[in-house]
Formats: sequence, C-alpha cells, structure tokens
Amino acid sequence: MTVPRAYQIAVAGATGRMGHMLIEAVLAADDCVLSGALDLPGQPAIGNDATAFLGQTSAVTITADLHTGLTSADVLIDFTRPEGTLAHLEVCRALGVKAVIGTTGFSDGQKARIAEVARDPAAITRCSRNAWTFSRAHGFQPEFQRRMEHLARIAGATLLPVGAL
Repeated sequence: MTVPRAYQIAVAGATGRMGHMLIEAVLAADDCVLSGALDLPGQPAIGNDATAFLGQTSAVTITADLHTGLTSADVLIDFTRPEGTLAHLEVCRALGVKAVIGTTGFSDGQKARIAEVARDPAAITRCSRNAWTFSRAHGFQPEFQRRMEHLARIAGATLLPVGAL
C-alpha cells in the first residue's frame, strides 16, 4: 500500500499567538510537515527556528522572505492581517501554493480581490470549508474551530471555491 505524501505546510504570522497554535497543530498532525514559517521583517524571531518557542528544533527557520518561506510548501495557512494575506496570495499564486485563509476583517474590495484570484483556473486559494475541515481533522483548539466555522458560513455562498487540500 502506498502511503500518501505528507502536506508541506507553511505558516504565516508564525511568531504570533495563532501562528504558534498552527505550528503546534501541524507538528501534531500525522499527515503534515512544517516546511515554512513566515513573519514580518523586523520581528525579533526572524532567523530563529520556528519551534524554538516549544523548546524544540525543526530545521525550519522563520523568515520574512515569502519566496524562501514558501519554496517547498504545498499549503500556506494564513491568519495574519488583510494586507498581508493579499500580498501572500499573490506570491502563492505565482508559486502554485494553495492558501488556507483564516484572516478576518477584509474590506469589500479585498474580498473581491480574493474572489478574483479564486476564479482563476489555476486558483490556489482554498478557504473556509477546507480550513474548517483541516482544523477539525487535526483537532485544533476551540478558538480556531469557531473562526473556521464562521468562515465556512460566510464562504458557503460561493465566496471561494471549495475542494480538497
């Protein structure tokens, strides 16, 4: 029997509270491997190991360079801010990396931009239902669950295409 390849996951906002939660969840998942950790330039943890906050080493260095952080990623999980998410989507699109968006607070114009990216035949954005399914499958904490369920309700009306990760 062939064992499926683990999803290579990059986390945006890796040094924040939600970023730490996502990194822990990725590490705990049997079918996921942490492949990238992104944060803003100037963050004190840039250059450090992404799991140092856990007292571990992962050989994944926190970087502010999107291309470097996404080089081997299949999926980017983004729980940052709207402006950052939109910048991340452009790089994901160029690199063919899928994006799971957990960011909230988008303006109508920003939502339209996300929907435009998602309509592209090579769309890399998978949001809401996928993120909700991903979080449920990997037992993410209740706060994450609530955010994902909220996004699933919002996107259920075709905000973004839905498919498997």
